[in-house]
Order: sequence, then structure tokens, then C-alpha cells
Amino acid sequence: NYQVGVFYFKDEFSNISSNQSAGAPAYTANSSSDIENRAWALFGQGTYELADDLKLTFGLRYTDDEKDAQHIRFTANGPAPLAPISLQDDNVSWDISLSKTTAAGNQLYARAASGFRAQTIQDRLQDDPTVTTADSETINSFEVGYKALWDRVRLNAAAFYYDYTDKQILGALEDAVFGSLPALVNVPESSVRGIEFVGTWMPVEGLTISPSVSFAD
Repeated sequence: NYQVGVFYFKDEFSNISSNQSAGAPAYTANSSSDIENRAWALFGQGTYELADDLKLTFGLRYTDDEKDAQHIRFTANGPAPLAPISLQDDNVSWDISLSKTTAAGNQLYARAASGFRAQTIQDRLQDDPTVTTADSETINSFEVGYKALWDRVRLNAAAFYYDYTDKQILGALEDAVFGSLPALVNVPESSVRGIEFVGTWMPVEGLTISPSVSFAD
């Protein structure tokens, strides 16, 4: 079994930031932001049966993402456009998994994959002295798990590890005049690991009990 496809995305964002000083009769626009995002991708995924109870799945995706932004600050002397911002990046991501069905009909699986989050531009200016951007974020993820069903009991258990490069977060930058200001930043290296258990028990018709336990570091 396999599938292939093409993806296209276009988004236009416009924002006007306004404020109202104490005693002022109305809000006054102080800045505007216009951001256009265009992205396209080619992807494919296939599953091959190594045996009746063993399946291998593999996928690839190529993504190209472009963003253009224009921010304008409104001053007492009129509109003051900031320098235009143009960002572009592309990425090849992959996904591979192996699943085995037991004699009882339960499933064991292992999965490894990579992911991509395109570059980001601050979506509004307000009173910030500069516009911040964040580079593209990538992730490599690994997971093993077990899915089981016994009559009225269902159990899902998994252990996972996520390895991020340039993770995008809303952090802060220090400004000499305004002090600490919100800003888009990249964390060079970070990781998350954990385990989780999710169960479902239906002791009688009409009653479902769903306990879950998870741990992440």
C-alpha cells in the first residue's frame, strides 16, 4: 500500500496595533504588520508486509517555505516603514516504523521520524523597538509502544524521546530603554523523554473508566 501527494499553502496576515492613552478620546494606531506565507511540499508513504504479522512503513516529505513581512510604525511625522523581511528554507523529513501483531491481536511498534517547523516572523510590532525572527526548528523523534485490547480493557503504553535543534520559543531580549521585551528566539539544543500509559475499562455497559499516567523530562 502506498500514497503520494502534493501540498500547497498560502496565507496572508494583516494586523494594526492601537492603544489609548489615559484621557484620550479614542484608540490611536501605532503600527501595522503584513505577512505573507507560501509553502509547498511533495510527500509519499508506503507500507510493505514483511510477513502476515509484520509491517514496515516508510515515508518522505520535501517542504519549501517562504515568508515575507512588512512592518510600519506610525509616528508623529507619518508612517515609518521598517526594512522588509524575507525568509526561506526547505527541508526533507522522513518517517519509518515497524509494527508486529501478536497472536492475541495486540500490537508492538517502533517508530523513528524527523520533523520540520519553518522559520517564524514576529506577527505584530506594537511598541517593540525591533522585529524578531526565529530560524527553522527540526526534530528527531523515537518511540516504542504496545497497544492491547482484552475484552473490556484497552491499554496503550509508550516510551518516547524527542531531540530538537533550534526549537522556537517566545523568550525575551534585553533593551537598553525598555528593559526585558518578548522576542522570538531559538534554543540551540533541547530534548524531551518520557513514558505514558493510557487505559480504558468498561466494567458495565454505559460506564467507561479511563485512567492515564505519564512522565516527561
